[in-house]
Amino acid sequence: RKYVLVDMIVKDHRVGEPTCRDVRWHFDGDYGGTNVYALWAADPNRTEFAESVPVLDPPSDRESQNRYLEGLGLRGVEVPEMTVVTYDSRTPHRGVVCKVPGNRIFVRLLSTDTIKPKNFVRRRA
Repeated sequence: RKYVLVDMIVKDHRVGEPTCRDVRWHFDGDYGGTNVYALWAADPNRTEFAESVPVLDPPSDRESQNRYLEGLGLRGVEVPEMTVVTYDSRTPHRGVVCKVPGNRIFVRLLSTDTIKPKNFVRRRA
């Protein structure tokens, strides 16, 4: 791969907040892409990955993909705390709605030929 992007997010989660922008089943990136990710998360509110993945040919747009994946009746397995999980653009997963307050530390590495890394810091006011 040409680039490696390191994405690190530290966020204070409150009860009722989602851990990511979509708590439905979804893919990261483009389903047809070849992105590879490594995820390390420490927090009681962790991402779930599909237990088995019978995904054959999902629609191309994001909203239709989400509805397609929800219709499969996937069962989620929570990422064990402090465990590195590798996955790709074809791996269904979902965030969760926080049940307890906590600080989420999310580190993702993206190996790609198409996304050129940029250094920036985002802060919530």
